[in-house]
Amino acid sequence: MKNSVLFAAVLALVGCSQNAGNNTETDTPQPAQQPTDVSSPSAMNPTVEADTIPLPVFLSPDLGMLALNGQVQSVASETFPADENFTVDTESDTSTSHVDFDRDGTITYGLMGDYDWKTYERNENKLITKCSIKNSIVDIAYSFVYDEAKRIASFTHYIDDTPENVTTYTYDVSGDVVKELYKSKSSDRSTECTYTILERDHHDNWTRRTERIEVREQTSKEVYYSVTQRSITYYGEESEITDQPENTESEE
Repeated sequence: MKNSVLFAAVLALVGCSQNAGNNTETDTPQPAQQPTDVSSPSAMNPTVEADTIPLPVFLSPDLGMLALNGQVQSVASETFPADENFTVDTESDTSTSHVDFDRDGTITYGLMGDYDWKTYERNENKLITKCSIKNSIVDIAYSFVYDEAKRIASFTHYIDDTPENVTTYTYDVSGDVVKELYKSKSSDRSTECTYTILERDHHDNWTRRTERIEVREQTSKEVYYSVTQRSITYYGEESEITDQPENTESEE
């Protein structure tokens, strides 16, 4: 139970939630109909090869690891359970998460679920190689491996210094995560999340996407669906969050 709750918290960052509406299947499932992302070079030109697309350049290592463009101040995500047609279930609970950055693009809160990580370890390129937090109940940590563009390629989740699972990302030619594969270290349980982007903002960061989550363990299989919305604020723009001054007006 503990592990599944932690996994759901991590998936909330990228929009995947096990609170999504589910459809248990025993036979080979028919993939849900997904809208085409026409903003992707691969959608407009199926012959585009990944090695012909220049590697993205980000404003800081921390923004790069999450593939965020622009001088991002915060990212708030909310995931809504849905049916196989991606119709949102408004009666079910949603999952939320957020990540905050300073003006230099350094993470100050969040990253993997809504945790205030106490320790960040970095390599010589200032990339976060491990984040950890300890409390009276459990010690939690994540270690990261990066791709050539310095985005997260995979990460390992630890509980009490024991590796619990490994998650691997797949990016499309636009630089967006289109697939996430989770594999348990202690069982044959695996989870595959497939993403389709529906909307983007003016910095080309996605703001709305659908998720198909397939969970397999031994001979059983469950499929969940969800829709995630992201609200992104940027420094120096109208979206910037500023502290509100105290009301100093005195009563007559």
